[in-house]
Amino acid sequence: MSTLNSQTDRLNEVLRDVEDYFAGLGVGVPASVPVDEGASLAWKKHNGEWKLFVVLHPSDEEVPLLSAPRARRVQATAKLEDLEDAVYLAANKVSEEVDEAITRAVEFLASRRPV
Repeated sequence: MSTLNSQTDRLNEVLRDVEDYFAGLGVGVPASVPVDEGASLAWKKHNGEWKLFVVLHPSDEEVPLLSAPRARRVQATAKLEDLEDAVYLAANKVSEEVDEAITRAVEFLASRRPV
């Protein structure tokens, strides 16, 4: 049994590193991907910090990944690449929206300035 405890401790260490990796991307946008019918893996801001969460369905209860049951943590590892892709897709979408907002604001100002 101590082997399982050691393995679980190691899993938690690696998941902390994964969380640090996601934080290091510097992409401040939330994203999520389904893990199974009962849960999603999410990257989101909570209490001022970006963290990985398991979102349980249908209640939408959010559990920090590192506090989730071991079985959920194990399942979530299979979706890390999908979540990374979702984060980048969400960031690209937000970037496009910001570019459009800048264009609209610049056009507004240009139309209000005297010639």
